[in-house]
Amino acid sequence: MKPDCANCSKESVYNAPPVPFVVHENMRAQMDAHARRLVRLIVLLVVLIFASNGAWLWYESGFKDEEVTVRQVNDNGYNNYIGNDGDITNGVPGDNR
Repeated sequence: MKPDCANCSKESVYNAPPVPFVVHENMRAQMDAHARRLVRLIVLLVVLIFASNGAWLWYESGFKDEEVTVRQVNDNGYNNYIGNDGDITNGVPGDNR
């Protein structure tokens, strides 16, 4: 089946006029500028992610000296206490077992 379009024939594709060098250089300059913009954007995003992580760590470091006291009442007088090192102690306050 033959295409109906006159520009679709093989002869017109092979006999196309060459692209002027000025057009080629212009497109090359545009691609180079686009690549530079993308590299700058990637560098900016990496800097922003480090700044965001640093700001979050600075914010969270303000809570390191926070102490929470919980009063719990039960029938037997025994509670579980979690120490600073993560050990769980079962007993009454002040009981050093």
